[in-house]
Amino acid sequence: MCSNASTDIILDDIIHIMPTEISLHIKVRKIINKYDPIRLLDMGCPEDEYDGEARRIARRLKNSQNSEQVLNLVHRIFIRMFDEKLAGSKENYQQLATDLYKLR
Repeated sequence: MCSNASTDIILDDIIHIMPTEISLHIKVRKIINKYDPIRLLDMGCPEDEYDGEARRIARRLKNSQNSEQVLNLVHRIFIRMFDEKLAGSKENYQQLATDLYKLR
């Protein structure tokens, strides 16, 4: 289930990361890791397992007007990166989204 970071890095993600986004990306990743919504860290995956999701969320977080928009953003990204069944219910991401909204 864990990805191989050396082969899963998407060049487009690297090219478009600005220095200020790197700091936000790390903060986003820490929050995602805290909640571990897919339980990947519980299974022994590395701390950077959610990097792809964290980068995508960090890029769009500032555009969110409220915590509900952050919740929708996070849930959509997790569905896209995993699938609807693995991602689970949107309600499972409520506290994670609330914490992410505070980063704005």
